[in-house]
Amino acid sequence: MAPHESGGVLMGYWSADGTEVVISHLIHGGPAADRKGSSFMPDHAFQEAEIARVYVESGRIATYLGDWHSHPGGSTNLSSIDRCTLVAILRAPQARLQLALLAVVAGGPHWAIDVWVASRTRFLVRRIRISAALITDL
Repeated sequence: MAPHESGGVLMGYWSADGTEVVISHLIHGGPAADRKGSSFMPDHAFQEAEIARVYVESGRIATYLGDWHSHPGGSTNLSSIDRCTLVAILRAPQARLQLALLAVVAGGPHWAIDVWVASRTRFLVRRIRISAALITDL
């Protein structure tokens, strides 16, 4: 991942009452993803195939929830591009989302994750602290 940005897709499901989300799968950016020091562009064809595969293999339980990406050496704050991406995810008809997630992994050597949740009217943040050992394969 570091020193270049990386990213991918979050898959899982919302609880029946819609108050909790379970992220069951992380899909990486793909073999043709473009990873640079301050930008990341996923391999869309790879991700679409992986989303379809996970969806079928999970018995149609794990669905697309949003995206994740890294800010090596940076913060978990959303950039203006990140905000636009989150809004685009939410508005994409094929995503069929009421709420969209965007997880930002940042730091190094100690990493943090902020998971940003967007509805059509507001942004919320939940912070999850994890060790670098848990995300070295992303």
